[in-house]
Amino acid sequence: MTVIALLQLDPTVGDLAGNVALVEAAVAKAAEAGADMAVTSELVISGYPPRDMLMDAKFVSECESMSMEVNSPIPLLIGTPLTADKERQKPFNGVVRVDHSRTSKIVGRKQLLPTYDVFDEGRYFQSDDGPGSIEACKVHPLASPFAKMLGNTLARCPRIMPPTQSSNWLPGNIKVSHWP
Repeated sequence: MTVIALLQLDPTVGDLAGNVALVEAAVAKAAEAGADMAVTSELVISGYPPRDMLMDAKFVSECESMSMEVNSPIPLLIGTPLTADKERQKPFNGVVRVDHSRTSKIVGRKQLLPTYDVFDEGRYFQSDDGPGSIEACKVHPLASPFAKMLGNTLARCPRIMPPTQSSNWLPGNIKVSHWP
């Protein structure tokens, strides 16, 4: 059985070094408890919500580079702002994959940006044109059941699938646990 740790942390907006330390401590604890892989919330490196800080290209670049340097004993998906394309001005809300060999890779950029209620992500982020891929996980035993179930797509938005249907994505061979 593959164990995926969902790291529910309370990062501080703008404290990049502190947030990296928070993630590193949590993923180490999850690995000690038997997790095979860990996933953070979106924007854990910058803290949530970073709002106007995202308009500073240097801040976004630091978030991206610091997420690539996170030390993790197991494969880890980290939510972080990612630098903008040359043609566009706004950054992406993305995911970086890091593993114990310190290999890192951008594996996803959010497509559906909420613009309702208290959310105004379209103001701060650009939407990606294609789905996020978890192909970087294929070297890990997790890849075969997880990637097949999700079709190599990383889904990170409640609007993609209603919560009542999300249980269809977890057919018994994956245990989902929460680690603070």
